[in-house]
Amino acid sequence: MPILDIHAHYGVWQFPTQARNVDALDTYLQRFGIEKACFSSVEALTCNFVSGNARLFKDIEGHDRFLGYCTVNPNYVDESIAEMKKYMSKSRCFGLKVHSGYSQRPVNSAPMREILNASRRYGKPVLAHTWSPTDCAAIAEAAAEFATLKFIMGHMGGNDWRPALEAVEEILNVFLDPCCSYAERDKIREALDAVGPKRVVFGSDLMLLNPAFVAGMVVGSDLPERDKERILYTNAKEAFGL
Repeated sequence: MPILDIHAHYGVWQFPTQARNVDALDTYLQRFGIEKACFSSVEALTCNFVSGNARLFKDIEGHDRFLGYCTVNPNYVDESIAEMKKYMSKSRCFGLKVHSGYSQRPVNSAPMREILNASRRYGKPVLAHTWSPTDCAAIAEAAAEFATLKFIMGHMGGNDWRPALEAVEEILNVFLDPCCSYAERDKIREALDAVGPKRVVFGSDLMLLNPAFVAGMVVGSDLPERDKERILYTNAKEAFGL
């Protein structure tokens, strides 16, 4: 079945899966039947979000499989809002990306709230990195405050993922992205049991992980085929208009 990938990365990283340009990445997408993938810039996340965003959107122009995230840094609120003005209205821009681990500013911090408030005019989803119960609580609080925005909980809390399910079970504008290097038994099933079949979406975490690993968590499960198709494709298509 086809796949819509809402969590991928563009650029050079220290992880073993290396693809240094659009053509190399496209071979991964074709190999795994990924119809569209949404990329954030490694440079934007780890170093310079202005130059990283610029390089990403320049390089993916004209490549139908590729969409980009506008990465922001809540340590630089005015500059982040300026970046949103540059990219968020573009059809090639899928949404907003924030990484509280690198910025050291949680999603519910005052600077990030200012950025989220400005992002409401664009109506595009927010992908937030979560790797702890604290991260999960922060995204739950932000999502409850900004109820018109759709949030994607990247990594679904990481290895401590059950508190993520509890945090957002009743917050309907939060979607779970379980990509992680911890393929624990019944992880996907428990996610569906907690939030229902329409709020779990597929992210590969390419290039940190090979798409086969995360797709295998879904395809190799004993879930009904209709639920697998929802996770890999239909939910992202319906919720985000992909």
